[in-house]
Amino acid sequence: MGNMDRALNDIIEDLYAGILDDAVWDRAMRAVRCQASGTGLSLVSIDPRSREVYRQRLENFNPAVIDHYHDHWILKDPRFSASLRTDLGSIFVEQDILSMREFKRSEIYNDHLTPLGIPWFMATWLHRSEHRCTYLSIHGRSGEAPFQERDRARIEPLIPHLRRALEIQDRIQQSKLDTNHVLRAAADAPFGIAILNAAAEFIEMSDAAAAMLMDAGVLITQAGGRPAFHEPLNSRVRGLTRSSLRDGTLEDGRITVERGPERPSLSLVLAPTGSVDDTWFGQHSRWLLLILDPERQRSALEDGLRQRFGLTQRESEIAILLASGLVVKDVARHCHLSEYTVRAHLKTIFRKLDVHDQAALLRTIHNLNSWFS
Repeated sequence: MGNMDRALNDIIEDLYAGILDDAVWDRAMRAVRCQASGTGLSLVSIDPRSREVYRQRLENFNPAVIDHYHDHWILKDPRFSASLRTDLGSIFVEQDILSMREFKRSEIYNDHLTPLGIPWFMATWLHRSEHRCTYLSIHGRSGEAPFQERDRARIEPLIPHLRRALEIQDRIQQSKLDTNHVLRAAADAPFGIAILNAAAEFIEMSDAAAAMLMDAGVLITQAGGRPAFHEPLNSRVRGLTRSSLRDGTLEDGRITVERGPERPSLSLVLAPTGSVDDTWFGQHSRWLLLILDPERQRSALEDGLRQRFGLTQRESEIAILLASGLVVKDVARHCHLSEYTVRAHLKTIFRKLDVHDQAALLRTIHNLNSWFS
């Protein structure tokens, strides 16, 4: 293997290793620049219409220079619009897309690029769409000739790998965003969500899930701060995550966690999310754990009634007790009120919910509560 081939292989390895390591990625970008004998490199994602910069990574390039270019010069750069007609992934230089005589007479060449010592570039579009375009540009010194075919040949084999590495970075980033959005959305829900592996170890857990399990006394913190179930619940959950499935489902994935005689029990519902089979070293199973807390469900329903219909805390309490099947007499005893007071509250509840009888009240409350069930 020649020196050129070894250099290319080293850069390709760094491009993929740099997906998760910024220092290695910077080393790869530096090697790409040097491979083309450039003095600076810019990797930029922009809006092709407004020229707004979404993201950029620079190597041996003053950020103020590239910012000034996008703020002021890009609209005056004849290379920009001409380059949009090139094929995606193809490497181009000035003489490929416009007249060199025209370029050397341009304002940007004489008043911006030449004074900065970067009149020549070699570039490629890595992505182009209506709302986002991403380009790689390598810049050269004014004292040297424009980039040549040999310079193009040195980096051409790297472009498909650079595009693939950026695609993988985007997928990883999107996966992180999706996970964070789900956990934030679940934080205030009346149920908790957790993701477990086959050993019943926590992969992800919402704040609500952690609070419920801690409140029930079944969550402990291991060395290193990693949460785990307390025994004997840990063994029971692990037995379920390692059990065989029937028709892709778990026959009995529900566990009841007692919290004392005065409080309702938690319900833990375990369900398989599928396995990743197309890996090199084994199958990786994931399980979804839902933690259902009647107290949180009731509190959330009370909040919903107050926010949506303007009920007071006492009115929402009475409405929910009636919806749970209690009659006025039982509600009065539970709330330590007279039946006359409960009926007076009930009239106000009817008016605020725009219903005329108890059956309609029950339907309204059950509809509001249906997504918790």
